[in-house]
This record gives sequence, structure tokens and C-alpha cells, in this order.
Amino acid sequence: MNSQETLLEPHDTSIGLWPLRVAGVVLLLALVVQLFFYGLQTLSPQGALCLWWQQGCDAGETTGFPATNLRHVDFVKGTVQPHPTVADAFLISGTIINHDSRGQRYPRLEVQFFDLAGHIKAARIFQPVEYLEHTIDSSSGMSTGEPIPVRLEVLDPGLPVPSFQFKLH
Repeated sequence: MNSQETLLEPHDTSIGLWPLRVAGVVLLLALVVQLFFYGLQTLSPQGALCLWWQQGCDAGETTGFPATNLRHVDFVKGTVQPHPTVADAFLISGTIINHDSRGQRYPRLEVQFFDLAGHIKAARIFQPVEYLEHTIDSSSGMSTGEPIPVRLEVLDPGLPVPSFQFKLH
């Protein structure tokens, strides 16, 4: 063999393609996990799985506030009325008050609409960033004794819903 033939021969790479394959599988799994958790938040906002997931989020949240103690939080003056400027929509308003001796996280707010027979016809759980005014930072937590205004605009569910209920989570 001469020196030119030696230079043109392929070199043996002992690493091969397996690191690329492993990296591809890891990235694919990461994508699947992200899509799964995104789906929990957006596709089933009322499901038990979402509530289970939210409890996990509450345990891992690092806002400096403990989980919301609902025994010390009141939702008062809750009203649902036709929206004054948008057809087929409701304006939901009320006030949240933290009666605890310390600050705590904002709760999630559930609104349920009932038919005449008392069956739930529509319901949704809202996150604090959805019901708080844009000037309020939801990560700052609720102060003690301070009334916090709540305002939501929702579309009419399209069925006669003469009664409603609010729940804090």
C-alpha cells in the first residue's frame, strides 16, 4: 500500500451513531411529557386529573407562600349579570378577602351554572391570572384583610342557567 491509499480509507469510529439515537429518544420523550402536561392544563380544566396535577404544582410552587388555606378566604358579593357591551356574554364580579393572619397564595375560582333541576350545565375553574386585574401580580400573594376585586367575562353557555355558584380551590 502506498501513502495515498492509506489516506483514502475510511477510519473506524468506535462511537458510531448510538449517541445521536439516544439524544433523539431523550428529546422525543421530553416533547411527549411537555405535551402531556400542557394537555392537562388546557384540555381538562375541570377533570380530577387536572386537580391532581394542580396539587402537585401547589406543592412545588416557590412563591414563598404556603398552599391556600381556604378556611380563611371568603368570596363575597359574587354576581353574574349580562355583559353591558358584549352580546351573549356574562360579567362575573366579586371580592376575595384573606382573613388569615399571614399572606397566602391566591386560590383558583370555580364558577358553576345550574339549570332549573339543579344540574350543572357549565362550569370552569379560573386561575388567579385570569380573574385578577392586570395591575395585581398573582405571584405576590394575598395580603391579610384586603378586599381583592374579581372580574371575569365569559360567554353565555347557551342554555337557560338561572342559578350559579362560586367555589374556591
